[in-house]
Amino acid sequence: GMEITKTVYFVRHGESVEKPERVHQNLDAVLSDNGIKQAELLAKQMAGLPIGIIFSSPLQRARQTAEIINHVLQKPIEFSDLLVETRKPSELIGKEKEGVEAKAILAQFDLHGHEEDWKYSDEESFSERKQRAARTIELITCGEHAQVLVVAHGEIIRFILAYMLFGKEMTPAEAYRFVFFMRADNTGVATCHLWGQDSWSLAGWNDLSHLNGRG
Repeated sequence: GMEITKTVYFVRHGESVEKPERVHQNLDAVLSDNGIKQAELLAKQMAGLPIGIIFSSPLQRARQTAEIINHVLQKPIEFSDLLVETRKPSELIGKEKEGVEAKAILAQFDLHGHEEDWKYSDEESFSERKQRAARTIELITCGEHAQVLVVAHGEIIRFILAYMLFGKEMTPAEAYRFVFFMRADNTGVATCHLWGQDSWSLAGWNDLSHLNGRG
């Protein structure tokens, strides 16, 4: 049968300071004390894994998480803009999620959600995100390392996994349904296996066992 050729661990960054749930996140928030603790506990748990390289989003909250883990792993670390969080319209930043303005913008998304190239303003279109997912998968699997760690953000990780599942025929409806369904917590770990050249499977989702024993 087919062999597993790669194992990729995706980690969502630790909890960040600026996270009142009601507000659309500023792009460069830093880890909270709790977020630092989460990353340290995860580092301890990952110490035994034969990870060969780390790829990380350069945004502060992901970078800090990756660096805390790498304090233990001591592996080459590569920061890539391919891993930054999904780009929202700048009009949403700092707006209350339940506020009138944010809701009006999001209503436009519902209206145009099925259009691959539609944009409200300066965000990424669906097809741009899809392209980015494909390039990211190429980046993290092209090296010789059998085990790879990727530190990024909730939505872009889920979008990458959606692409692993549906491939280049993926429609907006499929992607959004998947992204909405697969919620993840801070420092939740997703484990993916690559079989042969391009067949993926999900082996673990939102693993938080490193946080066990802590509320």
